[in-house]
Amino acid sequence: MARKLKPYKVDHVVSPNGLFGADVFFDRDEKEFFVDITPDDLDSRVRADSLHEVKELARAALQRAQSYEWTAFIIVSTSEPVWFRESYHQCHAGLRLEFRRFERSPNPAYPDRFVERDHPLDLPTQEGPTTKRWREACAIRSYSAPSEEEVLLEYDQAAWDGLCAISRIIGYASERLRSVLQSSELKRLLRDAGDGPAALLLPPGER
Repeated sequence: MARKLKPYKVDHVVSPNGLFGADVFFDRDEKEFFVDITPDDLDSRVRADSLHEVKELARAALQRAQSYEWTAFIIVSTSEPVWFRESYHQCHAGLRLEFRRFERSPNPAYPDRFVERDHPLDLPTQEGPTTKRWREACAIRSYSAPSEEEVLLEYDQAAWDGLCAISRIIGYASERLRSVLQSSELKRLLRDAGDGPAALLLPPGER
């Protein structure tokens, strides 16, 4: 069985307003041109025998693809779930918090599927007129549903600020613990922690 040949890029096409773009490839096995309107989504691919035709089809598809209905979300996970284990000679405890915000929309071409993009507040500052950097920042990609360990909630600025505050507290506690373990008063500090660990590890304003 002959090995499939890797497609190669031959051009680039942009939407009528110039904000969205996609690369044009030539399929050396099928001898045709194609464009993936949504990255990593083969069902969004448009094909044609000529470069001119595939670019026209792609422009029309990119135009349709701009009818998204975006809703902002936050996804939260603990990569290593909160845990504590104790055996007769060892104790272990840990927490790793991860969260991000993004926007999700039904795929106009496939309403039972979703696509996502970065939250507008996380886009880089635009420098001058529309640039390649801006187009890449606005890139739409396939959406992956959250796993069992992840929590998905609609975006709320207060909730986002709360997660950021928790993250800062965790970071402070980690730094404070390292400082405590290097202290000349380690024994006294650990005895005090037995009565109230929050007083030992939390920032003064959070106690």
